[in-house]
Amino acid sequence: MSVIRAAIYQFSGEGVDFRIAGDVTTDKQIADLVERIKKESGMIVYTIVSGSLRRLLHRLAVENHILAVDLFGPLITTMEKFFETVPLESPGLSYKLNRDYYRMVDAVDYTIRHDDGRAVSDIEKADVVLVGPALRLSRLHRMEDGKHPRDSRTPAAGSAGSDTLQGVQSRRIPGYFEKKKDR
Repeated sequence: MSVIRAAIYQFSGEGVDFRIAGDVTTDKQIADLVERIKKESGMIVYTIVSGSLRRLLHRLAVENHILAVDLFGPLITTMEKFFETVPLESPGLSYKLNRDYYRMVDAVDYTIRHDDGRAVSDIEKADVVLVGPALRLSRLHRMEDGKHPRDSRTPAAGSAGSDTLQGVQSRRIPGYFEKKKDR
């Protein structure tokens, strides 16, 4: 999409209405898309990973006198030669990787928001709840700098941290940790 926008900016005087036709993975979807674009006098810029679907779209575009640009075909063909292996031709892989990445970012964000018993109103959404002495993330940074963190304590009775855990299912609390007492 950003490549298309960058190209459109080169034609600042032209008003462009572009639409995304995502998840086009069958011959029928391609035929329907070409028919619709023919009626609208449009142009096609495509990033289809399947070689057979790219060839079909190219053939139908030529037959119907539609301008079409294949952004992936030349790149995939060149990479195939470079890597000396055939591509997976599996659509949606980048979306899956992005989805997994954002799920991880959301998990880290959730952890930071709930560190030391903060924002406990939605603790039931947690997959795992660790109970033990408080050790704030800021203290972890000081530990990485070689400085010792201040003495940390478990949540006091009656605090948000201790009261909230009473309603959490025990399977979500894998362990309880205590500080060792000096002997």
